[in-house]
Amino acid sequence: MKVTVADDADKLYVHQLFALCDYLTVRALNPFFARHGVTWDEQFAEFFVPAPGSNPYDPTGVIHFFPPAMFAGQLGELENAIREALKEVRIIAGPFEPEHFPDGRTVKLMRIPILTNPNANSGPPEVVMSDIAAHLVLRDVLGFTKCKGIYEMDTEELLRRVESVTEEKVLQCASSPLRDPNAPRGVRRMASPVVASMIHRCLGELRNFANWALAHHHPRVRVS
Repeated sequence: MKVTVADDADKLYVHQLFALCDYLTVRALNPFFARHGVTWDEQFAEFFVPAPGSNPYDPTGVIHFFPPAMFAGQLGELENAIREALKEVRIIAGPFEPEHFPDGRTVKLMRIPILTNPNANSGPPEVVMSDIAAHLVLRDVLGFTKCKGIYEMDTEELLRRVESVTEEKVLQCASSPLRDPNAPRGVRRMASPVVASMIHRCLGELRNFANWALAHHHPRVRVS
């Protein structure tokens, strides 16, 4: 699930490769689609992704761009649009490197090396939570309630609850029932070290995010 500030949830950040991929989609590719009367659902297609071997949370590295098939003859125009979008945020990229399909003519992907990114400290700290982890931490550990598929809370309240979590609460939420003939009712609860470690990591990342949000005057946090 994605953690954002509620008052600026749609802001595009470019401080990390994965965020830069979203930025390029919105700033370079979407206008291109619109000019050519093409619609697409971003849930089912990602045209920009961090390349294998590049850390998606680093400010620099390599991005793979998979050109939409319908624009195979317009790669030069697409490359110019991408370079203009990068120029707007003062990011310098190296030469784009095409990889072709076996036919030797059609471009399968373009490698975009991001050489310098002066925006490394401009965005919020990352919070990495799967849907299951988010529900476990936000609902079971912190006691927040989801409304219409979204968790939203005051930043100060989020920080207060994170700081008040005890180790006993973490172990309780990390426990699952196991059969034990010697235990009352034949069942005892055992905490999973892996789940407990995940909870601690998520709490630490939420703490960092809340502190960042407060420092930048964002009163509410949204998880969706």
